[in-house]
Amino acid sequence: MKSLVLGIGVSGQSAKSFLKELNHEVVAVETGPDDESIDLSLFDLIVTSPGIPPTNRLYKQALHLQKPLISEIELGLRHCGEKTLIGITGSNGKTTTTLLLTEMLKNSGFKAAAAGNIGRPFTQELLEGESDLIVVELSSFQLERSFTRKFHSGCILNITPDHLDRYQNFAAYCDAKLRLRELIVEGGLFLFDERGDIEKNAIVAKSLALNAGADIETIEKTLIHFKRPPHRLEEVGRFNDLTFINDSKATNIEATINAVKALKGPIHLICGGTDKGGDYRAWIEPFKEKVEAVYLIGAAAEKIERALSGAVALHRCENMERAVEEAMKNMSYESTLLLSPGCSSYDQYRNYE
Repeated sequence: MKSLVLGIGVSGQSAKSFLKELNHEVVAVETGPDDESIDLSLFDLIVTSPGIPPTNRLYKQALHLQKPLISEIELGLRHCGEKTLIGITGSNGKTTTTLLLTEMLKNSGFKAAAAGNIGRPFTQELLEGESDLIVVELSSFQLERSFTRKFHSGCILNITPDHLDRYQNFAAYCDAKLRLRELIVEGGLFLFDERGDIEKNAIVAKSLALNAGADIETIEKTLIHFKRPPHRLEEVGRFNDLTFINDSKATNIEATINAVKALKGPIHLICGGTDKGGDYRAWIEPFKEKVEAVYLIGAAAEKIERALSGAVALHRCENMERAVEEAMKNMSYESTLLLSPGCSSYDQYRNYE
């Protein structure tokens, strides 16, 4: 069998290795100007990486030719054997919830691991890991071309506007998230709070852990001792009564709102990056009497400035270093400097980390 992998990032490389283990003849390509020479008719299966959008030429051509076009997640679902799978998605909070749930299960004696959008590809965990139970964090991109019902349980934590630079509208983004519902086995537990109240993440993790067989006493102890993952409201230091918070994983508008709500003022906020199509005016009300100044960086700076003009003190800065320098001049006693971009970071950085 001959397979093509679109994208040669972490997910693509993992899919390539997994396919080779299945004795496929594999070609992996980075899409771009050089992909004109690729003849899709030669391939029996095409695996697309999450970063390849549906507007990509090869992606569209594969659909036109009615070639089997699947995600790296779907590849794993087709070959995961008897492993127990729990799927977690949502616009915000999915990494924290994935790690919290995995910790609950490990502490309860399960051979559990976290994989997927969290950093370790699902197929890599299947290939190299020794887990019997895998908690899979799922992005909307990964869900788009996933079809096989293999998740024993799953949840959608919330759906708020995000990735509108990829999807035609919010409804299309919602449809991608809701695909998880179609991947739950018959009789499996599916949780979705349409109100999107993500303070409920701990309750969701607790419910999924209990459903998997974890004991309540261990779950409660895990909740007490669990620490937030890096880059999510992470206190990175204090200096002269000033607090510095790294929330670089906040890559959409709602995530920045949640960060501001979680902290006491006065807050000096560094935000910006690659715009994802949202409306930054949603920040005006939550920022009132709490955010003292906003320091704008990246490609979205002008759009954010227009949206917030007159609502809060704004400072246009060329880069992160300049933003920190400017904020340090303006911060007063017991202020917090918060990095919570509200955008993706690809204009200046490789990823949110």
